[in-house]
Amino acid sequence: MAPGRISPNPTILTSSGAQVPLFFTNNSTTTAPPVQSPQPTYHGYHSITWWVGNAKQAASYYVTHMGFKEVAYSGLETGSRAFASHVVANGHVRFVFTSPLRPSLDRVTSRGQQSVSREDQRKLEQMHMHLEQHGDAVKDVAFEVDDVRGVYSAAVARGAVGVMEPMVLQDEKNGDVLAASVRTYGDTTHTFIQSLSYSGAFLPGFRAVEVVDPMNKFLPACQLEVIDHCVGNQDWDKMEEACEL
Repeated sequence: MAPGRISPNPTILTSSGAQVPLFFTNNSTTTAPPVQSPQPTYHGYHSITWWVGNAKQAASYYVTHMGFKEVAYSGLETGSRAFASHVVANGHVRFVFTSPLRPSLDRVTSRGQQSVSREDQRKLEQMHMHLEQHGDAVKDVAFEVDDVRGVYSAAVARGAVGVMEPMVLQDEKNGDVLAASVRTYGDTTHTFIQSLSYSGAFLPGFRAVEVVDPMNKFLPACQLEVIDHCVGNQDWDKMEEACEL
C-alpha cells in the first residue's frame, strides 16, 4: 500500500546479526521474518495521522517546504460530511492531515434530520477537544502488519485498551482493508493495518489525487525514505510511570 519511490530498501540489524529490510512493500517477493515466532509480523509504519485546524493548509506546507506530494483526499466530494483529510507522501513516509468540517455539537439539521452519524459526532467532539488541548498534533500512528487480529489480541491481552476492534474497511472498486486500534499514551492511538488485496491510493474512503502542486516544479527535491521512529513526549517526572504501563 505504500508508494514505491525508494531503492534500495534500507535495512536494520537484528539481535542475531542478520540484516533485514526496514519495511516490506506489497510487491516484495521476500517474506518478512517474524519478530518472535509465531507472533504476527510488523512490516513498518503505514502512516501518521495529525488532527489539525486546517488540513488543506497543513498539507500544502509539507508539499511546498518538505518535498511531499499529495496522493489522496477524503471530504465532502467523497461522501465524508464531517471531516476533510489530505494525505501527503514522500518516499514511504505518509502523513494524514484531518480537520473537522462541523462544530462539535451539530447533531441535527434545521429540518430535524440527523446531519452526521453518531460515530462521526463522537469523533467530532473528540477532535474539537483534542485541538483545544493540543493544537495541531499527532493523533494516530499506524503500522502495517500481516495479522491485524493477532496483533490486536496480543496487545489487549497484555493490557492495551482497545479503541476499535478488528473491522473490514470496504472499497467496492479497490478491495478491502482490515484495521484495528488501541490506545497508547495520552490521547494517542496506534492503528494496525492489513491489506486484503487492496489496490487503492491510500485507504477505503479516499480517492487518488493526480494533480501536482505547481510549486513542486520550482523547489529542490527533498528525498525522504521511511519513518525511522516516533517519540512520545511525556510530562515532567512521568517517564517512569509511562514505561510501567
